[in-house]
Amino acid sequence: MSLKSIFSHEVYRARSELGLTQQEVADAISISVRWYQYIEKGASIPGSIVMLRLILFLNLDVNTFWDESEICVPIRYRYRYAPVKESLSSPELGSYHSVGLSAYRYSDQGTWDHVSHISDISTRNAFVVDLARRCTLAQLDPIHLLDVVMDSI
Repeated sequence: MSLKSIFSHEVYRARSELGLTQQEVADAISISVRWYQYIEKGASIPGSIVMLRLILFLNLDVNTFWDESEICVPIRYRYRYAPVKESLSSPELGSYHSVGLSAYRYSDQGTWDHVSHISDISTRNAFVVDLARRCTLAQLDPIHLLDVVMDSI
């Protein structure tokens, strides 16, 4: 199987598991939805910057691509943030869907360890996807996450 095929399969799998739309992922990594669709279909392989953004945003395991590509993609981020879709309920509202935000720290063992989560930030997925992207790009330390979320809403 080619690197292009493996990468497109992993991108699709990760996006589906996170419950994100193609538009949400494209917006989060700052590319057009059309370009993202080409990547996900395996019609194109992205350049290193877009590939790194996808790997970080979707929390892809770079070891999956090692055998095919014989390259190592350097992880330059220590923290990564990801939106998490949630089904919640409250006495006042009943059942509803919302989106939370999880923080991950890159460990010395080469894994992303979950370090923090804030639940029920917004019912607007695009808002939390953008917040996750901005926190990742800014390399926000998770101890400041609650402050940033409160300032954003």
